[in-house]
Order: sequence, then structure tokens, then C-alpha cells
Amino acid sequence: MSSAQVRYMDSSGMDPYPDYKDSGIEWVGMIPEHWDVTKLKYSLSDILGGGTPDTSNSNYWSDINGIPWVSISDITESKGVLKNTTKKISDEGKKSKNLPLIPKGTLLISIFASLGKTTLLDIDATVNQAILGLIPSDFLSRSFLRFFLSDAERYVGYYSSSNTQENLNLTKIKNLDHPIPPLQEQQLITTFLDRETSRIDSLVEKKKQFIELLEERRSALISHAVTKGLDPDVPMKDSGIEWIGEIPEHWDVTKLKHSLSKLESGNRENDSNRLDNGIFSIGGEHISWDGKLKLYPPRYISKQYYDKLNGGKVLDKDILLVKDGATIGKTTFVHNQSSQKFAVNEHVYILRTNKNTLPKYLFYFIMSKIGQEQIQLQKRGAAQPGLNSGFSDIVMLSVPPFQEQQAIANYLDRETSQIDNLIEKTEQSIEYLKEYRTALISSAVTGKIDVRGTVND
Repeated sequence: MSSAQVRYMDSSGMDPYPDYKDSGIEWVGMIPEHWDVTKLKYSLSDILGGGTPDTSNSNYWSDINGIPWVSISDITESKGVLKNTTKKISDEGKKSKNLPLIPKGTLLISIFASLGKTTLLDIDATVNQAILGLIPSDFLSRSFLRFFLSDAERYVGYYSSSNTQENLNLTKIKNLDHPIPPLQEQQLITTFLDRETSRIDSLVEKKKQFIELLEERRSALISHAVTKGLDPDVPMKDSGIEWIGEIPEHWDVTKLKHSLSKLESGNRENDSNRLDNGIFSIGGEHISWDGKLKLYPPRYISKQYYDKLNGGKVLDKDILLVKDGATIGKTTFVHNQSSQKFAVNEHVYILRTNKNTLPKYLFYFIMSKIGQEQIQLQKRGAAQPGLNSGFSDIVMLSVPPFQEQQAIANYLDRETSQIDNLIEKTEQSIEYLKEYRTALISSAVTGKIDVRGTVND
């Protein structure tokens, strides 16, 4: 029994069944004495497979009015109930592979790649060769099977059969052992799980909405501080810049380039992705939208390459800005007082301020809604949009006196830290609820807790 299951049983106060026996399934362990164990092939009335019509034959594929064709990505994006598919095939395409039309209400399971993912079909559809449709017999509740398979997904390595890419096959699916309570008890278990998981899901959704509100509060706080300052009674003036609006009377407005002593990007070796050590090379994937720098996944350039670089070497208090790709505008502030060296790759700019601009203040301005909107307007290119260095000649910022920049930066450090801590705690509580949910399902479908007394017949 897992530690999560033990915590669930302890917190719920629910008792185990009075008598147990060994299930013979390593990851299931003991099950209630009156439960049976059977192979999936004996508890299913049918297993339906699929295939992929020739993708080069346009006659096999259809528009929105075609036959739904399920891929693994459709399953992973369905959130448990599949109501639509990305692609559709024609009747001719269906016939070319002799594909069965799988009826609405069928449970689908992926057997390649995203192994063991399940979803419930809410439409009639065909599937590709990486998916099976499972139709239970009369003595197996579809909902019970669905909950059991969602638990079994964590143990797919126990059933998989490939050294290179984990996968299941039809034989292994048919021979998958699973516990099976009496039908009425299956229905009680699924009623219990439907009720409890719905409560958990609702709570998780409320916490996610709370995080969104905190993020909006954080954004508004930053934008207000870098355009209006901290004194609500200070006289204001028109900045002359439409998207900045009014600013304190004693502030200035300047081009970004006038606040910088350096604007440059870096480069990397062709084989940098294969290096296990060296100088860390920061790319867009290491910078998050909330301004954090994450040193994972590790990417390195050699010290010899670093020493020869003409640009892209990161110093303490530098501002980093993603300059191209889908995440243009992500930014972070470097606080590195250690001896560790860093460089940026060709997708990231280093912004180093001059003596008149506090680095942390400029970081917050770039993070602000006004800063981000200006940056997004400077993207160039369609296939791979990017910022050229000329963007700093166009982006405008509001600049208070240096001492006031410091006060604003200190204020935002303090306030955003409190918000970030609250977001982190809320995210941790969401992860606990998800773990709790998983443990609840596992405990119920493997008989570690007796839920019969919690559900009205």
C-alpha cells in the first residue's frame, strides 16, 4: 500500500474490508476476500482497434463533416471525455483500412507513446492504430473499469513490452489482470468516486482561479508602480505617450536605448546540447513568464568557447529578454553573486543598464503590461517572429529619479514576493489534492478502503 493511500485512509477515517487475500497482481497487492481477479479479455465483450488511412491520399481525409478520427493527442487533450477530434476521414478512407465505427460511450486507451491514457468517447468515431476501444461485458461496470485503468496508468511499465519505446499490444491488453468486485459493489464504488473526485476537481478549479486573480493582482501592481509611482498625492502630467498615459510630474520619458549600456545576444556551439558540463547557456526555455530563471534542462557550452565569446556573457544584475520564437518578451533579473559563470544563447538578449537606471526598476518596467505590449508590437517576421536590436529605439519607458527607482523596486520586491509565496502555496495545495485524488481512486478500486457504507443504495 502506498504512503498516499495510507494518508487517505488515515484522513478519511474509513475502514478497510474485514478480510483480504493476495490478488496475485504485484502492484495491486491484497484485495477483499470476496473480490475476484480476472483477465481483461474475459471481462470485455469487444476490443476495437483502428488504423491510419494513407495521409498522401486527399480522398481519404475530410473536412469538418467527415468521420471523427481519434489520435493520441486527442485523448490527452480531452480531459477524460472526448467530444471532438482534430482530424476527420472520409467514408472512402474508413473503408481503405476497414476501420470499425466505435460507438459513443466506449472507453478508449492508448497503447503507444502516451501509454495507458484513457478517455470516454462522447461521439461515434474511428481511431488510429495506437488506440483501442474497450467495451465491457454485462458484469463489468464501464465506470469501474475507467477508474481502474486510470490507476493502472501509473504502472504501465509493468505491462509494456519494448526496450526503445514503451508500448502495449492487443495480447497484453487482453491478458491484463484486474480485480473485479460484485457488480453492485462496483456501482457503489464508482458512485463514491464520482462524488468525491467531483468535489476535489471543483476545489482544484477554485484554487486555479485564485492563482489567476493573484497573477492579475501582481501584474496590476507592477504596472501601476512603474507608471504612477508610490505617492497617490503626487501631481501628474501627460507623458505624451498614449500607452503610458499620465506619470508623476517630476518623472521623465525616454527611449529604452537611453537606459542601456549594453544590448547583445549570445551564441552556442553546434554540439552544446550534448555537453554534460561547462558554462551554463541560458535559452528561452530557462525563463518563465513570472520572471523566474530556471536552470533546467541543463544546457552547456565549453569554457574554451565561452572564453572566445565577444558577447553574451551574463553579469550580476543583468536583465535577460527572450528575443524570438513563441515566447518573445519573457524576462528575468539575474542575481548571481557566486563565482558561477553564465552565457545566453542566440535567442536571448542581455540588457545591461547605464548608471542612471536601476537594473531592477527596468526589469519591472519590462515585466509590466505596458512594457510587454510595446515589446510585442516590435515583433518582426511570420514563421519565426523576433526582435531586432532596433526595438530599443522604439520602446519607451517612464523614468523616475534614481532614488525613487530604488524605492519602487524595493516595494515591488516585497509585494510580489508575498504574492509569489501565496501562489506557490496554492500550487502546492493543488498538487496535494491531485495526489489525494489519485490515492483515493487507487484505494477504492483495489479495495484498500470499504466505501459501501458511504453511498446510499
